Formats: sequence, structure tokens, C-alpha cells
Amino acid sequence: MSHPIPSTVRADDLLRHLQDLRSGTYEGAMSRGAKEGMYRQGINLLRSVAVEILEEANTLFLNGTGNVQMIGPKEDGSGGLVTRFELSWPEQRAARVMRGPNGPLQPVRIVVNYSQGFLHPHLSGSTAGQAFGRFKSRARPMPGVRKASSLPLSS
Repeated sequence: MSHPIPSTVRADDLLRHLQDLRSGTYEGAMSRGAKEGMYRQGINLLRSVAVEILEEANTLFLNGTGNVQMIGPKEDGSGGLVTRFELSWPEQRAARVMRGPNGPLQPVRIVVNYSQGFLHPHLSGSTAGQAFGRFKSRARPMPGVRKASSLPLSS
């Protein structure tokens, strides 16, 4: 699975984003209902890419023992919408967080959040929680690792 790594910000996407910020729209949609419709269309476009990225990680790092699932779109409990693409595996599901708040170790996630107060949805992911300073002498770009945030949510 070979994917091009984006090396520059796509100017048309950035200009469209800035126009949306100025006009209070999202891809031309004005009302919350219309924006939620755009959100759902964006999720449909993102689904195959997000699942492919997580399946690739499952194959490369977990020897296919993981489980990829999509949860949502669903209400976030505060009047917004959220969709999660998750990769979990047996050892992760059995593990507990050792530092900070004690609880289950969460799966690897790609999250699309459209909170009630947001002008448009935001894309984020889970973090590993490892301090970067330990590895800065060995830090270098890793082939095959792509940022989910570089994916467009609409065409």
C-alpha cells in the first residue's frame, strides 16, 4: 500500500477554508442542518481512506490481530456529531494506563468531531503519550506514516 506523502498544503483547500471562516459557511452550507449533511458526505469520503490506513497499521504492526471499526456518525452528547475510526487489538484491550488517570488503554483513533459551537468539523487522532525528548537524537521522518489530518474531508 503505497500512498504519496503530501509535501505542501494544497492552496485551493486553504483558500476555501479561509473563505468559509470569513463567510461563516462550511463548503457553502449556511445552516447547521446543511453543515451536518456536508459532514456526513465528508465521512463517506473519508471512510475508505481511514479504514485503509488503520488496516495497514494492523497488518504492519499487529500481524493482522487487530480489529478496525467505524463508530458513528453519532451525537456527541452536547448537540454535536462525532465519528471515530478505531484500531484495537487483544493486548491493548487487556491493558491499563499506568501513568495519569487509571483506566483502560484506548485504541488508536482517527476522530472527526463536529461540536455544536464549531463552524466546521475537525479531524484529530489519538496520541501515543511517549515523551518526544527521549528520541530527539534519533528523530527522522518515517516512510509509510501519514498524517490523517492531511486528508481532505470533501472534494
